[in-house]
Amino acid sequence: MAVDTRYGAFVSLTEIFEIENLGKIDINSPEYRDFLVRLREILNNQAMILNIKDTGIYDPEEFVCGQIWFPDPTLGSSSAKKPTERQVFRKVVKLLLLKDILMY
Repeated sequence: MAVDTRYGAFVSLTEIFEIENLGKIDINSPEYRDFLVRLREILNNQAMILNIKDTGIYDPEEFVCGQIWFPDPTLGSSSAKKPTERQVFRKVVKLLLLKDILMY
């Protein structure tokens, strides 16, 4: 399960499976189906957490960082285009002259 905190999205580091028993489970048994359901829930939870994380890459190339802006406020139910959330792109720009300007 993902750890829910106020400061980010985290995936659990440990999931408990009894490895010795996995090889002994009959694939037609209810225990095997329970195992598959549990495994799917874990993978689904990991995918959801990873899809909402903010990627901390600060590259000079434009990069989709995982953040989402609110929908365009000029669009509404009566507009031709449906309001949707917008992806955030991050691009780092070096401001070398800024240091010299701030010193004066």
